Amino acid sequence: MALLIIAGAASCAAKTAAEAVDTGSAAATAEAVGTESASTVTKADEVKNVVSAAGNDEGDDKDTGDNGMTDDEKKSAAQDLNIETEDLYDNADIDAIIADMSVRQKVGQLFMIRPEALCLGKNVTYTELNDAMKANFENYPAGGIILFGQNITDEAQLIKFTDDIHSLYLSPLIAIDEEGGSLVRIASKKTFDVPVYPTMAEIAATGDPGNAYDMAFGIGTYLKKYGIDVNFAPVADVNTNPDNPIIGPRAFGDDPDVADEMVAAAIRGFHDAGIYCCVKHFPGHGDTSVDTHYGNALIEKTWDEMKKCELIPFERGIDEGVDFVMIAHITVSNITGDDMPASISKTIVTDKLRGELGFNGLIVTDGLEMKAVSDRFGSGELAVLSVLAGEDIILVPIDYKEAFDAVLEAVNSGRISEERLDESVRRILRLKLKAD
Repeated sequence: MALLIIAGAASCAAKTAAEAVDTGSAAATAEAVGTESASTVTKADEVKNVVSAAGNDEGDDKDTGDNGMTDDEKKSAAQDLNIETEDLYDNADIDAIIADMSVRQKVGQLFMIRPEALCLGKNVTYTELNDAMKANFENYPAGGIILFGQNITDEAQLIKFTDDIHSLYLSPLIAIDEEGGSLVRIASKKTFDVPVYPTMAEIAATGDPGNAYDMAFGIGTYLKKYGIDVNFAPVADVNTNPDNPIIGPRAFGDDPDVADEMVAAAIRGFHDAGIYCCVKHFPGHGDTSVDTHYGNALIEKTWDEMKKCELIPFERGIDEGVDFVMIAHITVSNITGDDMPASISKTIVTDKLRGELGFNGLIVTDGLEMKAVSDRFGSGELAVLSVLAGEDIILVPIDYKEAFDAVLEAVNSGRISEERLDESVRRILRLKLKAD
């Protein structure tokens, strides 16, 4: 089976070591692989410290750093620590953390923002975390940070940046769009020596899901090295409309059965590399002729019709244990009965995805900067509607302060119940505690 790489080379040694210590702690894995950034260790320590501060006396680190240990001893120690780590994220521990949080801190966990949002309105680009941003984070904390190409210059800068972000309160999840093909933030830069992969359509055309796995494992390996936690990939859309201006070759073709196998293989590849991943753009953006970055996209199919095509790769992704599902801003009136975008529709998010399909992971909006929603609602109301629809993570609102304040006010007024808020915070914390 040939690995589809246009340029660069993936590390077979890293893959072998990762497989050997696939249940280990961040420290044990770093010693075995030799490429782990310090950010993952910082991440584990930060979250464990919060558990301790909330009155939990479990989670003391075990010493697995003896350089004289054999490989079997390292693996055994890593497995032992993993059992202890699992104890950290049972419901009692998560409830202890939540009980120690203010409503403001809990609201912040629902947001994943650009680094620039911490400047609260200044139109600048940042490649480092400065004192003013740290100070703003104290008052407007966020559960996650998403990095774009302009936030990344080279390896040393990126590792320092992710380390600094992870040192903030409750170690924000760091996400990126590194799909492969043309939509990449790191592999497009000459300052990084990483594999460069073809489009998902080209990978699907090989007919071998192993190539999707290799692509995902290769991308996941370098993301892990640079301190990234979440990759908003793979695309699970079925590209059935040849006039689609936004999905196209980002999807694994126009055959749902092929896309189904490729998506499942990609999820396994990201997970084996230690990266959380996301299927997008639910319930399926493939049969549209409008880019929701710029306008409203309508799909006229019924739910039963979408179950025969668009939903097949998403259901497979859920069965495969995908961590996130991203909701599209498309309008599906014949399912929802109204003209509300899917991303703020309780019918789509709660009734269909959570209820009928049984997804219990994290649900994230597509970017709220996109005109399909931002032309209709302000940042504050969009954020509130997203939570009311059932989403856990509000992605890149145009005005972070306005969105944050609106959700906080909605909780304080009772429009959003604190129980509803805690549901999402609990899911987010469970993922963070599980991370290492």
